[in-house]
Amino acid sequence: MFFRSGRSRGVRQASFVFPTRSLVTAARLTPIRERRAALKRDPCYVFDLLRAGTMAAREKTQATLDDIRSGLGLFAFEQAGIGSYCSV
Repeated sequence: MFFRSGRSRGVRQASFVFPTRSLVTAARLTPIRERRAALKRDPCYVFDLLRAGTMAAREKTQATLDDIRSGLGLFAFEQAGIGSYCSV
């Protein structure tokens, strides 16, 4: 056990710092650090994971936007097959 003292707002304070707290913290962080190191060694896996998540999010977003557009009646010309009203 260590003893640490300090001042705060003119009041003398004392607190006890237990070394076991840092050991517990280190033990909890060890698996996270190991996983990070493994991911750092395989960046292709990380990019594939990000790409898959992006595609899944785009599909869900597109479905939501389609529901909103059909509910609001936006882009009714495209849905009716009329096409663009500006011919180029």
